[in-house]
Amino acid sequence: MSQIGGLGCDQNPHLTVYDSDMARMTNDPPRDQQFAQLMQHYRTERGWSKADLAKRSGLDPSTITRFEQGSRAPERDTVLMIAEAMALPVADRDRMLAAAGFRSELWDDPMLVELAQALGDVSVPPEVKQEIRALIRMATNYARMHMGDRTLLNHLQDVAISQVPVVHK
Repeated sequence: MSQIGGLGCDQNPHLTVYDSDMARMTNDPPRDQQFAQLMQHYRTERGWSKADLAKRSGLDPSTITRFEQGSRAPERDTVLMIAEAMALPVADRDRMLAAAGFRSELWDDPMLVELAQALGDVSVPPEVKQEIRALIRMATNYARMHMGDRTLLNHLQDVAISQVPVVHK
């Protein structure tokens, strides 16, 4: 269950909102507020005023104000313009897209869409889904090795070394 300030739905029902995208009850702020809070966080993290962000993103300062007040929801292209103006890393850009109610650009990859469809397809046997998930884990681990995740790489090296047979003379 989502929480705000450590309070669950059962403890503070006044914070409960219906999130239609997730089709469940949550304590999370409405989407417009999620985007507003996140955008303001990234802006202030950079030490920028609303006018600074407006100038850098090519938007009107009043638009930035309305976004941060949650009184206006952004278009997808506008979220991308703001993220680009702030030079956000991909993960932060995707958080902003999600907070505004949009999917990540990563889902534009047809292979990822096909994987998600296969995993969600009720006609695919559970054992096949398990195998798909195992392959995804392997691919993820492989990617981490090449992204510089030293912890995982060191672990895999330790496992490989421990499996080398010892030869006694």
